[in-house]
Amino acid sequence: MKKINYIGLLLIVMVFSACDLDQYPYSEVAADKYVKDASSVNNLVLGCYNSLHDVMYYEWAMTELRSDNGRMYAAGSSSNTTRLVEQLDQGTIVPENEWVKTYWNACYATIARVNNVISYLDVVTDETLRNQYEGEVLFLRSLEYFNLVRLWGPVFIVTSKVPSEVARDMQRSTVDEVYALIEGDLENIVNNELLPGKMADGDLGRADLN
Repeated sequence: MKKINYIGLLLIVMVFSACDLDQYPYSEVAADKYVKDASSVNNLVLGCYNSLHDVMYYEWAMTELRSDNGRMYAAGSSSNTTRLVEQLDQGTIVPENEWVKTYWNACYATIARVNNVISYLDVVTDETLRNQYEGEVLFLRSLEYFNLVRLWGPVFIVTSKVPSEVARDMQRSTVDEVYALIEGDLENIVNNELLPGKMADGDLGRADLN
């Protein structure tokens, strides 16, 4: 399981690490060249929501299936996926379980996107809009850490872009420290009124205080 943890953590920095290239990759847009206004920051925020697709795909098995709310009937199945999910149902998880590793990586990929958004918030000149974007991504980061700490206990706290050389030396934070981060982010959202009470009809599904 330790190997899974460090693989997942390194995923956080993969987006921000690159080799020197002789030719500019015109098929891709560097974040610093792309993020110039509120619209581009909004697209980054939407990317955070989009990353929840991977999280939710595995989350039912990591949570509901491991409780009395779900059951996996896999008698006679030769499917590798079925066997992996059955481990979660029966509490016989092995360190090599791909569903566990993928879920961990998906959570930290979302956290990495959140931290990326936060690093570009100054680009947004409209204070109300800037607060909204900050509130949305802080909520999403809190959600991911809430799931991580309940499933793994001590986990890696990452609140900014992390160079690979720093990530390798990171230590897990305590459960209390993780919950303190969650509480602090949520209090920031509420006390500073970062989010609207209710999103406009065109933005339904995005985080608000309602």
